[in-house]
Amino acid sequence: MHWADKIANEIISSGNHQPYWVDDMKTPSGRVHVGALRGVLIHDLVYKALLDKGVEAHYTYVFNDMDTMDSLPNYLDKAVYEKYMGTPLYKIPAPDPKFENFAMQYAQDFIEIFNKLGATPEIVWSHNLYESGKMNEAITTALNHAEEIRAIYLRVAKQQKPGNWYPFQVICPKCGKMGCTNTDDWDGETVHFTCEPSLVEWAHGCGYEGRVSPFNGTGKLMWKIDWPAHWATLGITIEGAGKDHSSDGGSRDIAGEVLKEVFKYPEPYDIPYEWFLIGGHKMSSSRGVGTSAREFSEIMPYSLGRFLFVRTKFNRQMNFDPSGMTIPDLFDEYDRMAKQYWQGEKTDYARIFELSHSGEMPSEHFVMRFHDVARIIQDPKVDIIKASEEVKGSVLTDYEKTILEERIRFAKLWLADYAPSDAVFKVVESNAPVELTDNQKVYMREVATMLEVDGLEPESFQQELYQKTKSMGIAPKDAFNAIYQVMLGKTHGPKAAWLLLENKAKAIELIRSIETSQTAAVADTATTETEAISEHFHINQDVKQALPGMFYAITTLTGVNVKKDDSKLEIAKQKLLESIKITVEQIAEMPTIQAYRSIFKKTHVWGDGRRPSPEALLRRIAQGKGLYTINTAADAYNLAVIETGVSMGGFDTDTMSLPITLRLTDAGEKVLLLGDTEPTETKAGEIVYSDTDKILTLDLDYRDNAATKLTTDTKNIIFFADGAPGLTETQVIEALKKGVSLIQQYCGGEIGEIQLIK
Repeated sequence: MHWADKIANEIISSGNHQPYWVDDMKTPSGRVHVGALRGVLIHDLVYKALLDKGVEAHYTYVFNDMDTMDSLPNYLDKAVYEKYMGTPLYKIPAPDPKFENFAMQYAQDFIEIFNKLGATPEIVWSHNLYESGKMNEAITTALNHAEEIRAIYLRVAKQQKPGNWYPFQVICPKCGKMGCTNTDDWDGETVHFTCEPSLVEWAHGCGYEGRVSPFNGTGKLMWKIDWPAHWATLGITIEGAGKDHSSDGGSRDIAGEVLKEVFKYPEPYDIPYEWFLIGGHKMSSSRGVGTSAREFSEIMPYSLGRFLFVRTKFNRQMNFDPSGMTIPDLFDEYDRMAKQYWQGEKTDYARIFELSHSGEMPSEHFVMRFHDVARIIQDPKVDIIKASEEVKGSVLTDYEKTILEERIRFAKLWLADYAPSDAVFKVVESNAPVELTDNQKVYMREVATMLEVDGLEPESFQQELYQKTKSMGIAPKDAFNAIYQVMLGKTHGPKAAWLLLENKAKAIELIRSIETSQTAAVADTATTETEAISEHFHINQDVKQALPGMFYAITTLTGVNVKKDDSKLEIAKQKLLESIKITVEQIAEMPTIQAYRSIFKKTHVWGDGRRPSPEALLRRIAQGKGLYTINTAADAYNLAVIETGVSMGGFDTDTMSLPITLRLTDAGEKVLLLGDTEPTETKAGEIVYSDTDKILTLDLDYRDNAATKLTTDTKNIIFFADGAPGLTETQVIEALKKGVSLIQQYCGGEIGEIQLIK
């Protein structure tokens, strides 16, 4: 069940939060940063989930435009705006004169963005509440109970307020500032205040003092009292806030106590949500730091922007970095969940897609993968519409053309500003000088001949290219390097089959222009694709969002000789068993085990009898059960797992289909695990490695697919070492080296390049 639906169910079943009035608020102190969108959309999703449950609900968004300017955004002219420091935002002129005031300009910009993201709450302006007199009752109550409020500050936040402190600030009738006024008396009708020159560092008062009525907009309650006053005045029953407000003794705690003890109103249902970070940095709109909501809205479609917020649970930190492959991977996730929705599947992913659209749901349609769009548009000679129609197998509808045009637009933005250099490709006009070995030249001649066949399909042609490397005895790494050099002038590139077929005539022309030595000698010793596969390993965006900091290391072994057993290996196993004195409790305290357990808990499989692979092995030793004897490859690397505490796994390369991805599962995927007779069915959100057509492992390397196991027939191995937040890259790489070294010691073979995937 999606998290918004769970919250809606909890609110309704509690019976304590009626009528269902959802609210959020923001101070429009400048360009609103993208992090503020999280609060708007979290509340919108809960509001929509309540409506989906068939109950009446209301959603308001308050702009605290009576708050003062307490810092100067770096994009404003200091000479013009410094004099307004301490002035209520709604009384400051807007940089753009078409807007009524400063607060209005930045609030309207934010409203436009979150409306397009599907959130359309009723807008409430704080200064209207005060000027209309709607806040007068709350003001009276707060001033009459100032002593109780001072006691709450002391009890909850350990803050000692002076005996003449009152939670109200007057707008100075002489200088118009409010941030530097101090209220020290209340006689039941008026308050006494002083506009102090040095009350705060960021604003200077004029020194005026006097008595004024606190009603009808002459001032406002201080923030931590103003917040619960809004709740009580408007009738709010549901409102969350960022975690900085929800810390012990923080503003939420103070507001809650004031609400109950002073305003005698029940506390709204709380949704304490995590921050939205850009590249790991929290943002501030008042300082002009970070990506603005406007900038964020311009780098992807609104539906995809909303999707980003919907897919991440409210209490998980979002760390969005638009650089690299983040945006293409996000499109992939969106497309995958759309497919589940259109197929009528009742999964969490289908619900995420549904909640990502606030209005009319898009009907099922063909859509070109964003990765492919970004690749194809880099070649001006390729007609993207025709290329899309070839993939679809029929003519695009007008709607599908509209979607394609949208993706083209955002692909161009991504390529220009955020794409990694290795994703930016352009087929060369003519054959520039390339350094190819004789073997590479021979291989390229074969590729040209293969391309002359009609009706080639990219998926099957990709496999043919690999098979040709085997039959010729040329390393795939060298073969594909040759393709990219000839076609792109680079040593790497997109999937070779797609690149060649989308530029078929040009590819043949470029290849034929290569001068090939007719006496080129082809290598006698065959190698396998394991030498090149490090380029085909990925971590999916869903893992990066749900489990930030995940990584893994890989390498390969070729030409191994796996045996059933080995007497020297058995002696090594026995010596290791005798050297380890450990208890189950001590195992649980190991940092590596705790790191993996954290992943298991976050993917909701902890407690189902599953344990990280190093923990399972160590527990056998602690319980005196010894170690399994499987074969010399598996037994060898299990020694490394035990010694390092790092989860590792080896797989038969020839049973796998590239690319390999670390991803989260859909509900209902099936995999026959090693040792089982019936397939296991996954829940949504389990972490697995998978190739193009099957799951390879369950819960990192907890259990393996029976189809990819190492046997005495295995000749080539792909070897993983699992990283996790809390483990260092060096730690995992060193464990990987130990694992493959032990395999090589007992099985022979050649170790390939070690790659870190993150």
